[in-house]
Amino acid sequence: MLPISSLAARFFFIKNHRQSVPNLSNNAISYALVYNGEVVAVMTYDLTGGAVRGLQKANKYELLRLSIKHGTQINGGASKLEKQCEEAIRHFGCTEIFSYSNATINEGNVYKQLGFIQSAIETGQAYVVEKDFRIRILPDCGVHGDHSGAKNSDIIKRGAIKVHITANRTWIKNIEL
Repeated sequence: MLPISSLAARFFFIKNHRQSVPNLSNNAISYALVYNGEVVAVMTYDLTGGAVRGLQKANKYELLRLSIKHGTQINGGASKLEKQCEEAIRHFGCTEIFSYSNATINEGNVYKQLGFIQSAIETGQAYVVEKDFRIRILPDCGVHGDHSGAKNSDIIKRGAIKVHITANRTWIKNIEL
């Protein structure tokens, strides 16, 4: 287990994570799991510094990324990285950490295994992927609970497109000793 720079973490994420890599501040805490001299997993937390996705979470660290090298399986790797990050975060006086997961593609099992508790699920905007792969945002039709308007839109009635609803789960963990 090694602490690594934000730049090193960023390069690892670019190569091994499916989502875009956020800009990391000087407050970011990143640890790498090394096996046989090679980095095989990286976890990064960063201090929010204020509003995140419209919510006030000043002075709280957010788990931004956990990534494992493509083609690699590590039993307990996420837990080892999480423990190191939590120890470093506690050093700065932070007692609660949080993260978001995409609720449309996973149930958040890794968060549950790491001791996070789901505190909310927020649906976002309905959208469709056109035949030419362009994304078309649908008009607000009550997507914060009732998606029936989106499913009845003119685009969908043409029968060629499936509606997708963006959604995020919010996860919180108390790390006080």
